[in-house]
Amino acid sequence: MQTFTEQQTDNLENVDYQKRIIGKIEGKKPGPTIIALAGVHGNEPTSI
Repeated sequence: MQTFTEQQTDNLENVDYQKRIIGKIEGKKPGPTIIALAGVHGNEPTSI
C-alpha cells in the first residue's frame, strides 16, 4: 500500500478536456436546459 503525503498537480496541464465529452445533445428551441441526476445506495434507506 502506498501512502501519499503531498498533492501532485504537475500533470494537470497535460489533460485534454475535449476528449472527455461522452455525448452532446442540442435542441431546436433556444433556452436553458436542466439535467437532474440522482442515485440511492441500497444500504442507505434514510437518504430518500
